[in-house]
Amino acid sequence: MKRIVVCGGTGLIGTEVLKLLAARPDVRATALTRRAAGLAVPGRIDEAVVDLNDPRAFEWACDAAICCVGTTMRAAGSRAAFRRVDHDIPVNLIKGVKSASPRAVFGLVSSVGAEAPRGFYLTVKREVEDALRASGLSAVVARPSLLLGDRQEPRPTEKVLGAVLPGVFGVLNGVTGKRFAAVGKYQPVQARGLVAQGGQRFL
Repeated sequence: MKRIVVCGGTGLIGTEVLKLLAARPDVRATALTRRAAGLAVPGRIDEAVVDLNDPRAFEWACDAAICCVGTTMRAAGSRAAFRRVDHDIPVNLIKGVKSASPRAVFGLVSSVGAEAPRGFYLTVKREVEDALRASGLSAVVARPSLLLGDRQEPRPTEKVLGAVLPGVFGVLNGVTGKRFAAVGKYQPVQARGLVAQGGQRFL
């Protein structure tokens, strides 16, 4: 049975990841959370409340780890607070997994644009990718654009873009008969579809 550690299980992507894992009889997952969140599924998913600011909290023996932690500048309130979530937690998880399970596979949800970052947000994402690359762990990195789905926290701008952009890209695809090469990577994606596709590669 594969042992999977998931960090960020309460977010949009994390919720879909745990649904996927809960349906796999060959998997036993542990969701790391800051506070009790009711994520446990008997016989499938355990919930572990840990101090996400403590690097030692991430030293878990596992076959694979999935990091889908993420916030926004608006929710974080400052660059320092944003960096503590989007950089420090993933990097500490990378280090912890590397220490406890050097042969584990690491799945990271990053962002489109991280390959050539401009601005603070994408620079942070790239730094995490660089840390993962430097760790030597086998890795699968997803760089989605705008993620569509039901979020627990309100994100008004994303809601508006999520309603408008699919139509725009639909027109472009219809006119060209294929994804517009220059902007296709920015096309919004459904979180559920992203996770399902990633699961085929990762598990």
